[in-house]
Amino acid sequence: MNVIYFLLVLKIIIKRCGEHALRLLLARLICITLFYFSSQCLAIKNNALTLRVVTEEMPPYNYINDKGKLSGIALLILNELFKEIDINPKIEIMPWARAYRISTHEPNVLIFSMARTPKRENKFHWLLPVSPTNVWLFSLAKQKHQQIKSLKDINQQTIGIVRNSSYVNFLLDHPNIDNSIIIKGVIYESLYKMLVHGHIELLVAPIQVINFLNKKLVVNKNTKPLASFELPVIQGGELYFALSKTTPLETVGFVKSKLAEVLKSEKIRRAMQAFDNHSY
Repeated sequence: MNVIYFLLVLKIIIKRCGEHALRLLLARLICITLFYFSSQCLAIKNNALTLRVVTEEMPPYNYINDKGKLSGIALLILNELFKEIDINPKIEIMPWARAYRISTHEPNVLIFSMARTPKRENKFHWLLPVSPTNVWLFSLAKQKHQQIKSLKDINQQTIGIVRNSSYVNFLLDHPNIDNSIIIKGVIYESLYKMLVHGHIELLVAPIQVINFLNKKLVVNKNTKPLASFELPVIQGGELYFALSKTTPLETVGFVKSKLAEVLKSEKIRRAMQAFDNHSY
């Protein structure tokens, strides 16, 4: 019925206004239709890129500075990425265990900065590595007589480590480490203070984090954490941006391609070089 009505309307238009007017009308209808569908496509695109962004306090990669602002090399890269994909999500800093849980249970979650391990491999869509990291066992300077040449030398010394961090399973599965001596903490700074005050004897952390905290907290030389033993590298020794596993593949591909562009930019290449050369 609608088709018949439409044809009758066209016949009247042609009769009263001629073919030229009809062509103008059809051109306008086509423009309106294209605008409508392009607007719908843009809305779909924007909806697909609605991301929840979670991370932990891990200086110098991502942290809140003295002015209360988000800072760190990972934040710089992330903000450039947001400009490229034209979104401005809130960045939530929380304990790592909570961030990890959210990213494994909710869709469209971006989590950073995360080490890529065999046990995590199939739980995320891994984007690209954004920064190197070197993880060590730290002890106090006054304990230098207790040298650690291998993990067998740990004996019954208590070890602090961030809950759900990449080396937790490494320690739990190691045959020479008693699980009862592993103390899981919330953030690196609290574990650092536990080591300084003698509540734990060893601390597992990236050397970049501890060097940053040594400068920030200004402890005396006897209670200054020192790198004692470098732990084996887990799958490349790099920190990644990742998306939750239930994130649509179209979103994953788009965000990954834009992140690749950001990492190639002159601004980020210079920032990364400065970060690598900085004596954290």
